[in-house]
Amino acid sequence: QLAYAIASNPAVALGRNGTLLAYGSVTEPFMDVSKERSFEYLSTVAKLLGNPIQLSTKAYLSSEDVSRLKELVGYGSFLVTIISLSMSRLLEPNAPSPDRRFETIGNLRKAGFHTCLFLRPLLPGIGLNEFREILEKAYGFGVCGVVLGSLRVTKGIIDRLRAAGYPGLGEILDRIPRNPSGGEQVTIRSSDLKQRVAEIAKDLGIEIYPSACAASIAAHGLGCWACRFGPCGDKEAIPDFEPADLIELARRFKLKIHSLRIEEPKVFLKVDGDIRMVKRFKEFVKALIKRELVIG
Repeated sequence: QLAYAIASNPAVALGRNGTLLAYGSVTEPFMDVSKERSFEYLSTVAKLLGNPIQLSTKAYLSSEDVSRLKELVGYGSFLVTIISLSMSRLLEPNAPSPDRRFETIGNLRKAGFHTCLFLRPLLPGIGLNEFREILEKAYGFGVCGVVLGSLRVTKGIIDRLRAAGYPGLGEILDRIPRNPSGGEQVTIRSSDLKQRVAEIAKDLGIEIYPSACAASIAAHGLGCWACRFGPCGDKEAIPDFEPADLIELARRFKLKIHSLRIEEPKVFLKVDGDIRMVKRFKEFVKALIKRELVIG
């Protein structure tokens, strides 16, 4: 059913050079209650669709778990989240210890999976020495790279951090550009913190990926220049395309292209048609040609 739902989505491009599929951004895929179902889903999607697969996890994956993943999906991009050593029990009371997650990195690397440390969110209040220790340990377990990410807060997140007694809350509040209202997410100012942690990673010889999808692109031997972070991966692997193919593809979405201009890495289009179909067309084409589409 999951594979069918993905395949029937008109915004999803199928196949190895198609849409990047990411699992674990909403919920942990390898909790005890969901692990078997996740194995089932991943196996089906890998066999029937063949799209690049990326998994984010905080779980402990044993050698046996990783062997099953190797058998079911063959290859993929893994992001293992570790955001603190000293405050892991305070911040992630239900997650496996950081040591167990470092073991997950090691098990995945032994099986040949492209595995990155997911340092997201970077939390103000965690010292640079602790970030260095996290990166050094990850490096020791063979990590392929690191993805750094800023903290996004809601009113509820602030309340939970306050209730937990997180000592860095004051600095977080100092970095918020505005107070979030309702369920609104606000990204804190953290470019300086990102830069300092990136310098530590660089000193250790760890590849720094600007985004999760950049890690997936590299893991699967692809190339992409669809956003400001590009080019990512193998620039030579960015797909070629013919303008006539985009015009024909637009017709399948019941759209009409009035003008098309290519200024690498951007493609400028003037399109007429239903706004919902335009959005689907844009996502489909961006995934297919791995370039930024500017539609007017």
